[in-house]
Amino acid sequence: MAPVLPNGEPQIWLTPPPFTPALCHSAAEHPRSAFPSRLNANDLPLWKREEVARGADPSRQKQFTITFQPSRPDPYDPFIIPDSILLHSPVSPQTQSKLLQLPPELLTDIFRKVNIPYFQICLALTCKTMARVAAQKNALSPWRGYRDKDGLFRLLERKNNFIPPHLKLCRACFRFMPTTRGNYWEQQMSALIFDGLSMNWYDLLEWFNGHNRFGTRCPWCVAYGYSSHSSEGKYNHQRAEEVLSVGERMHPELNRRMDKP
Repeated sequence: MAPVLPNGEPQIWLTPPPFTPALCHSAAEHPRSAFPSRLNANDLPLWKREEVARGADPSRQKQFTITFQPSRPDPYDPFIIPDSILLHSPVSPQTQSKLLQLPPELLTDIFRKVNIPYFQICLALTCKTMARVAAQKNALSPWRGYRDKDGLFRLLERKNNFIPPHLKLCRACFRFMPTTRGNYWEQQMSALIFDGLSMNWYDLLEWFNGHNRFGTRCPWCVAYGYSSHSSEGKYNHQRAEEVLSVGERMHPELNRRMDKP
């Protein structure tokens, strides 16, 4: 039987390695699942009940549970730009940029003095000249985890038309996900977990309510109950804990995404 906290809540362990979900179709396949095992059409949201009434597949209301399998334990590769782009593709002369007319030694010194890792990553992506500077040994400052990942994404979120308006950063899984209701989410939300009786529809629908400050988690993270992170202190605190409560559950790939650019 799974260990529980003094208040009766199940323990959520940060280690061993994270998990990815896989669906099973009967409680016998995984009887210890914490998710509801039977669906009742009368308890579904109105739009789901209407879908069933119009002839949706009734087998979606059969018993189901969710099991978890280990995720990839290996970390992301370091930030690299392929040699095919860096060395073997033509470079257009940047005569309008006075910065790029400087000798390579000065560009390297400027790059290192930038010092802030996520600023360096953005600078390396501006052109091939700066990418070659970044590719030199010890040119990049050490990556600082949440601080740099959060800073990098905040730069991308600025009103510079770099990130399309229909995408938003999910603060639970740290991926840019669509905020519009279309084919993508219609297909994603056809998964059985979205029919569960414990689904938080208020938080889920807030994701589609534009770029407000409430919809911080994508529908998948809402479905699995992953907590959002908007501060370095909260993230580091939860990462340091060996046992997390259900309300502090972290996305299984979050630490991997924080540890590398």
